[in-house]
Formats: sequence, structure tokens, C-alpha cells
Amino acid sequence: MHFIALEHEPTSLRGGQELNLFEICRGLAERGHQVSLLYEQEGNLLEHYQTFCEHTIKVNRYGFDRRKITEIINFLPSLASIRQIPTQRDSIVFSNAYHSAFFGYLLSVYCRLPLICYLQIPPFDFNRQRLLGLKGVKRFIAVSNQTRLIWSKLGYQAEKIDIVHNGTDTEKFKPAKDFAWLRQQWGIPETTRVISYVGRLDKEKGIETLIKAFALLAKEHQDLKLLIAGKPVLHVSLEKNRECPEAGMKYQRSLESLLVELGVDQSVQF
Repeated sequence: MHFIALEHEPTSLRGGQELNLFEICRGLAERGHQVSLLYEQEGNLLEHYQTFCEHTIKVNRYGFDRRKITEIINFLPSLASIRQIPTQRDSIVFSNAYHSAFFGYLLSVYCRLPLICYLQIPPFDFNRQRLLGLKGVKRFIAVSNQTRLIWSKLGYQAEKIDIVHNGTDTEKFKPAKDFAWLRQQWGIPETTRVISYVGRLDKEKGIETLIKAFALLAKEHQDLKLLIAGKPVLHVSLEKNRECPEAGMKYQRSLESLLVELGVDQSVQF
């Protein structure tokens, strides 16, 4: 099989989506499959991809804002590059996020290849191009039952959405050997049950839902602690994938205010 992966930026600094794709591609290459990577921006994983990929090809843009003539012009080289992307009879196109589905759809139609779309997050940023691209998807892969449920409620057939849960590298992520010492370092009594969240502080992660659920649980159980670890990151321009640290800190402060409102601020630590 020839696996053509579409990624915005091959980086280990952004989040789980990018790391998931890297492990998928590397695993397929180790099993003897051919892998090609298409990307918009260079990231620190690019050189690692180049050690096992048949091709790593920079694409100018996966889409454009039809209201801006400059973006349309910048997209034209991407459209022309479709002809130059090497394919073969057993190639498949794999969009690592639905944001690249439009370009993936164009590539799949021109080269007569199946398009697969990876669903790792809830839908929150649709436009006409992405909706058109999603209509051309042959199969979806969702990371959880909840993700499939959310997308199926939008009208995407559940029968077309397969579930593949994320794996864990047990060599990298191992349970601590001395929990008592860790609790002592954090000042957490042995009788306290700990719930933790590790990830970026972004609205799409649903941290408000976690906090509200914790508050409900805390009404029935006193010895609870919620630890939230992550960098405050908030998108302010999804089209350009631009992040705003100031907005991220404002979002964290809104979460802290929610803790006070729910009366659990003493049981939660950032």
C-alpha cells in the first residue's frame, strides 16, 4: 500500500494529532508500506519523516478564503501541484484532520484514489470547501465512540466511521514507582483520589465539561483533587492556524472563575 498523508505541520510541539500521524506513518513504513507526506508548514518532525518516507512534498495551501483574492492566488500553485504528486494503483489519501479534506478530495478525484479522514476532534470550523471535501470521504476513522457519535449526529453515516482507539507507548509512558513520594511532593494526602488532565488549555478540549463533572463528583466525595497540566493555547484564526497566548491566558482565567463559581477552587490546581 502507498499511504499519502496530509498534515498541516509535522511537529511534536503542537499536540497529539501530529504525534499520532507520525507514529502511524512510521509504523506503516516499518511494516513495508510506502509512505508519502504532504505538508503546509515545516516542523521539527519533518527530518524524521524524511528517514522513512518515499516523498515529503510541501503544499502551498490546503484551502483558501474565497473572499480574498490573494488567498485564491496563493492556492493556485497547490492546485497545480496535484499533478506532480507521485501516486500508484494501491495509493490512498489520508487527511489527518478534516481541515485538509478539501485538498484531499481534489487529489483523490484527480488520481482516482480513495480518501480516508481521521476524526480526532469534534467539528467546530466548517466552511463550504471542507464540507465538499468531507462528502468525498470513502471512510472515516474516529478515535472514540463519542467522536463517532458527535459526527454521526451531524449527518455522517455511522457505518462509514470506524473506531480505532489511540495506543500508548508503554516504553515512554510508565506508571510511577513511588506514588507515596509523589503525593508528598505535591502535598496530597494518601486518602485523596486524584483526577488529572494533561494537554493544552484550549476550548476544543472541553475542559469546562471536566470541571463541571468534577464539581458534581465533589458534592458526594470530599477527598478529591483535580490536577490540570497544560499550556494555555487558544486559536484566534483557525484558517491560518494562528494561536494567541494572551487569549489562552484569558481562557485559563475563565476556567479559574468557573472553579470559584462551582465552589471547587480549593480542590483544583493548575
